[in-house]
Amino acid sequence: MERRAGGLAPNGAALPVGRPRIDHAERRALAEVPKLPDWAIPMLCASLSDQDAALAASHRLLAINSLEDVPAFAAADSLAVRQAWALGGRVVARMDGQVFGKALTRCFAEAFLDKACFGLARAKPELSASRPFRPGQFGRICAMLALVFVAMMLTPGVVLSLLALCLFLPLSALRFASLLSPAPRHDRARLSDDALPIYSVMVALHREADVMPQLVRALSMLDYPTARLDVKLVIEADDMQTTDALRKLELPSHFEVIRVPAAQPRTKPKALNYALAFARGEIVTIYDAEDMPDPRQLRQAAELFAASPSNIGCLQARLAFYNAHENWLTRQFAVEYATLFDLMLPLLAWLRMPVPLGGTSNHFRTHVLRSLGGWDPFNVTEDADLGLRLARHGFFTRILASTTQEEAPSDLKTWMPQRARWLKGWIQTWAVHTRAPLESIRDMGLVPYAMAQILMIGTFLAALLYPWFTMSFLWSVLSGDVLLHSAQPAEFAAFVANLSVFVLGHGFMLAAGAEGLRRRLPRARFIVASMPLYWLMISAAAWLALWQFATNPFHWNKTPHKGMRAGKA
Repeated sequence: MERRAGGLAPNGAALPVGRPRIDHAERRALAEVPKLPDWAIPMLCASLSDQDAALAASHRLLAINSLEDVPAFAAADSLAVRQAWALGGRVVARMDGQVFGKALTRCFAEAFLDKACFGLARAKPELSASRPFRPGQFGRICAMLALVFVAMMLTPGVVLSLLALCLFLPLSALRFASLLSPAPRHDRARLSDDALPIYSVMVALHREADVMPQLVRALSMLDYPTARLDVKLVIEADDMQTTDALRKLELPSHFEVIRVPAAQPRTKPKALNYALAFARGEIVTIYDAEDMPDPRQLRQAAELFAASPSNIGCLQARLAFYNAHENWLTRQFAVEYATLFDLMLPLLAWLRMPVPLGGTSNHFRTHVLRSLGGWDPFNVTEDADLGLRLARHGFFTRILASTTQEEAPSDLKTWMPQRARWLKGWIQTWAVHTRAPLESIRDMGLVPYAMAQILMIGTFLAALLYPWFTMSFLWSVLSGDVLLHSAQPAEFAAFVANLSVFVLGHGFMLAAGAEGLRRRLPRARFIVASMPLYWLMISAAAWLALWQFATNPFHWNKTPHKGMRAGKA
């Protein structure tokens, strides 16, 4: 529910417009009303409608009855009192927050879970990855692949050149443009502590006992008033490893553990959807278990949202790695992230194109996120999909000039399943948003839709075919095969096209990597020379992703984390 300014104070006077400070008035209001008996809370929870249950979960307000057509509530804390007034209601009782939370979960956990799993699929089935392809869509894809196969049999050189031009050249041009685009600058409103909005921070956890102390320390260091901070640690109900680790820690009062009942699909977006029902903030952000965000990130995001128009639905912070220098693999991953978050995504945001979000440190206006149906629990790259759904609903993303430090996979056993999951999710996302191309174009616009095609299926197919194209081109040069076909205009033109794509593609991609390194990891600049080897690894992950998409599309490849001791900061 979007929170409104205004409402009624206890004396019936209108509250001032804006975000009035939460002070002693709410606490006095709680102190002046009787306490609701604990035994009455489960009975009242059981009688709630679905709408009242949603209000109860997100604002800790329990609807009791109406007094002279004015809604009456029992409130769990001062924030709940403020929300009751904003809704034009009165607080007639206070209640124990823990008793209320347990009673509400007992009554509505199944309904919240059902919505988390199937809410998007029911409300907007055309935007859900629960069905990989529509029958007609799958037929069109098969027909297109058959046409390409036949063409390859007849003129392999020409078809290969066309594929290279269509796949590699747009991506290379995008990287070149990212080198030339101006750095985005956004003015921020300066907000005092009293003017800051309520902020929900959600962290989905699964088998993350090793990094719990690091995570709690990092979240405790956030420079944001704790009275306006709502931290949700979201764990699976049967994850005893993480549960035991949390019991050993002394969590601050603004932390809450949300236990998600076991259900399929077992994915991060499903868990986040469940927790979203309990989010109290006007803004909500997502972190991963190993994340170490800039302590001022929430404050900066709140100030940027305050200065932004209402169609800015999301802010994406930059991501980097605290163990970037651990080995060759982590350095290559760091090059990739530096290129993506320092060059590519700022360009897309500046051009007002769809932005495939990172899986962490994206900040949303809560009412926008809920209006979109939350995350798709069947999409294993839910962040990229949500970036496109934002664009389809008329919202834009900005890049937040704040960095979250993550942990890069430091071995192939960890890196390969993670990258395969990402690429599998990009296939899912592309499939969802090409089911009805004309509708997608109507929603996004022709140019943004074309950009989404380049980013989604273009990136995947380029990774899939990179070894084939590279080896074919090098063989034609080293074997002298090009000289045999120099008298055939079509074949020679194909070779010239391949040469252009090979040189420009590698040149622009290496240049973007070098620029990203210059900004983030100047000590690792020589690592750029071995980037083509890393691209071969991505190609292997793409083939694994294709196999997993065909055999087990909703399986979530879990990435284990070790924390700061994994590498040097």
